[in-house]
Amino acid sequence: MIYLVSRVAWFLFAFVTPWEDVMKWSRSAALAFAVCLAVSCSRAPQLDQRIMEMVSVHNQHDVEKELSFYTDDATFVISGEQPVIGKAALRELFASDAAAGSEIAYAGMVVSGDTASAESVSEKSELLLLMGVPVLHWKPGSKNIFKNGLIYRVELTPIEDKDAEIYKKTSADFMKWLAVVHPERVPEFQSTTHSVKSVKAWVEMLREWRAQ
Repeated sequence: MIYLVSRVAWFLFAFVTPWEDVMKWSRSAALAFAVCLAVSCSRAPQLDQRIMEMVSVHNQHDVEKELSFYTDDATFVISGEQPVIGKAALRELFASDAAAGSEIAYAGMVVSGDTASAESVSEKSELLLLMGVPVLHWKPGSKNIFKNGLIYRVELTPIEDKDAEIYKKTSADFMKWLAVVHPERVPEFQSTTHSVKSVKAWVEMLREWRAQ
């Protein structure tokens, strides 16, 4: 029905308008449509490509270059933890990831407006391996929100239940061991602060624990 009405409107327009004007209008409309199509089709892959570039830089552990993908006031939200806000805090987070040997992977990217969502986000590192999780998986739907071509906000979904259970059990077993072997260091490991120092401490103690 809508198609029929549009065709009738077109014929009425063409009937009462000089042919030269009709052709000019048609060419203008076609050009405008082509421009809109080009913009809409090119924008989505651009954000998708930016995410893949960021992932590659992260996996190379180039902290300063990774920061260049983010706005100065960017916010990194990890489910269950305090948000990491601003480049200074992000630098510490990315540096701690580098110290842990973090490698991430995104898959199933879907772009809508300024938001790039991932069907799958995973991470592997020496720290995670020592925790008994060779590859950590987040639930579907993690988001990267852009502003002026830079990542403005990252929202990581909760960890997959199976990985969370393994991580929780390993942490409990490790802390029991630590309380017996190195009781003076227990407070140090009760903090959730992301830092190079804390990551190195965890890796050091986990290696000792695993060697028992």
